[in-house]
Amino acid sequence: MNGTELEQIIAKENKRKLLALGLGAFGALLMIIHPILGIPVIIGAFILFFVSQGRLKKQVGRAVAFKVLSGHIQDLSFDQDSGFSDELIDSVYMGFPGYDNIKCGDYISGSYKGRAIELCDLELTETRVVSSGKTTRTEHVTVFQGPYISIAYDKEVSCPVTVTRRGNLLKRGSLVKLESEEFNKSFRVYCESEHDAFYIMTPHMMERVESIYERADHEIYLNFCNDGHVYLAVDSRHDSFELSLMDSKVEEIEKRFEDELEYLLGLIDELAEGLQ
Repeated sequence: MNGTELEQIIAKENKRKLLALGLGAFGALLMIIHPILGIPVIIGAFILFFVSQGRLKKQVGRAVAFKVLSGHIQDLSFDQDSGFSDELIDSVYMGFPGYDNIKCGDYISGSYKGRAIELCDLELTETRVVSSGKTTRTEHVTVFQGPYISIAYDKEVSCPVTVTRRGNLLKRGSLVKLESEEFNKSFRVYCESEHDAFYIMTPHMMERVESIYERADHEIYLNFCNDGHVYLAVDSRHDSFELSLMDSKVEEIEKRFEDELEYLLGLIDELAEGLQ
């Protein structure tokens, strides 16, 4: 579909969302007069709104994202409803806070500057029971949300090297003190082999990790795994390549998606440079 066709879809679905908002407001007023009639109207408004937003994501979001991604990533594969397996996320120890539910989306794979890469949006939540004395309720608290990235690399290690800013939370590997006292003050490096930790965390790599943290502007998690991949996660608290409620112009969506991709590829560039 071309830009004109996509904007026609946006205009059509935005009208439906406005109708849904109007129905929701009517339902709220109706609740005051007749709650039994007001409730189904509000439910119908919610359904109409989110169905329209879902159509926009599937038709417009996918088309624009694929166009933007294909301009930078070779052999591109893009699936809005897929991601890394739960087994992989559980097995690659990053030092995430405790979680009991995994949600992935917007899975991307391909080749970038000669390196195989994969990434997706990841959300980790923890189920918590909150008590207020007489009553209890269950909450699903987000403990991580952001991009989860895998980059192929050719250095061999016998065991994973995990880098995090969250001290005293890791249960795998021993804390390794590196040569840079400044780096040790800000980051924690865990590995079962001190030799492997020093092999990966060279002075050049330490500089790149510090630069990644500054560029990311959010909490970061790193694992140089012994499966031939380094995993990077950024707790940005939002998903990439998502349509906003105010979107109406394809050109503006493309620009935002380009900015988001530039941010992600910048993180990959920093990490790849440290691996050289």
